[in-house]
Amino acid sequence: MGAIHVDVTIRNPADPSRSWRGPFLVDTGATDSVVPRERLEAIGVKSAGQRTYELADGRQVRMDVAVARIEFMDEFVGGTVVFGEAGAEPLLGATALESMGVEVDPRNQELRKLSAVRLKKANKRELPTFSQAHGYEAMPSMLELEQLDQNARTRITNVLINCVNAYTHYRSSVPKVGDRMKAIARDLHIHHHVRPLDDWSNERKYVADQFRNIAMRRSFNHVFDMIQFIMRHSQCPPFLIVDMKKAFFDSNLAYAIDDSDPPTIMPIATAAEGESILSSLRELTDAGLQGSASHLRKSAECVNSGQWADSIRESIHAVESTAKKIDPKANELKPALQSLEKRIAFHPALKKAIISLYGYTSDEKGIRHALLNNDEARVDRDDAVFMLGACAAFASYLWRKHSATPT
Repeated sequence: MGAIHVDVTIRNPADPSRSWRGPFLVDTGATDSVVPRERLEAIGVKSAGQRTYELADGRQVRMDVAVARIEFMDEFVGGTVVFGEAGAEPLLGATALESMGVEVDPRNQELRKLSAVRLKKANKRELPTFSQAHGYEAMPSMLELEQLDQNARTRITNVLINCVNAYTHYRSSVPKVGDRMKAIARDLHIHHHVRPLDDWSNERKYVADQFRNIAMRRSFNHVFDMIQFIMRHSQCPPFLIVDMKKAFFDSNLAYAIDDSDPPTIMPIATAAEGESILSSLRELTDAGLQGSASHLRKSAECVNSGQWADSIRESIHAVESTAKKIDPKANELKPALQSLEKRIAFHPALKKAIISLYGYTSDEKGIRHALLNNDEARVDRDDAVFMLGACAAFASYLWRKHSATPT
């Protein structure tokens, strides 16, 4: 394939008025984009730390990196840029291409914009090892809920440490984290763990140990609390969420990450169910049904903290919220279904199953309504996870039916 060049604008995210535009060589073999150092410094982009890269000849070198706004083909993305040597040819890496939904057309030697960004590509499972492929070792199976094995803990730790390294300053004898990771780690220490400020340090080793100790030693729910806090922090780099999603997927966890706002760790029974729940969440969010999506995220958080009845209540509220959007006069699901039934054909068995499922949550004390007489609802984790998946699917199904039929 011949060389493909595209005009790219690199913009200082802290001061968008400062930018540089030039021709970039498209290099799908490079992960991050490379910009000559003098060009980045001229627009005020400063190194946020260093990262180790492997060159084409196999050598490993540490290079300065920063986060900048990358613009081309009328699209933009915030991504990692590498400080290249003086006079180095600018390179547009694979991460920027994938993030903007652009792929290389080798036949016509041009870039082609996809109709939609591929979310699943980052979730491609690693190929089996030789031992696994030939039966010498068992293929990895999906972990059960509440399990976080050593493999998963190590992957999660590596994502966090990689982010710390990317935002570390090595200008002094004691490396320290930059402003972005400093804010995250400091707030985690003060507000999440509620610890004294004078016990905290922005030295790179202290911050790295802070993340490592929690990820490798604490219970699964405390690890997830930390990850969710970091992902929801205003200073969280986008690549950390992408890398964490891949770590969850590659570890075969019974959890998936919903990367919409706010990012949420979702419990799943199977990988297929995980895709279904995340797809439903995106559909509800894109449709403007923020209330429904918010209830589903709260349901997931309740599962992760062991609040089974509360989780089921939130799942049902997600369906009710969708139903009220369909029929604002309906206070419950059944009237909304009757309103929708006037416009579409519901199979009787499907309608009966839905009403029965909804009715179950009224029968068990403390699920839809407040606990009475201190009697605990007779529900467990499996009930809560099932209801989360069922309600997520049903809420998006209801809205699709409503949107596809005239009012």
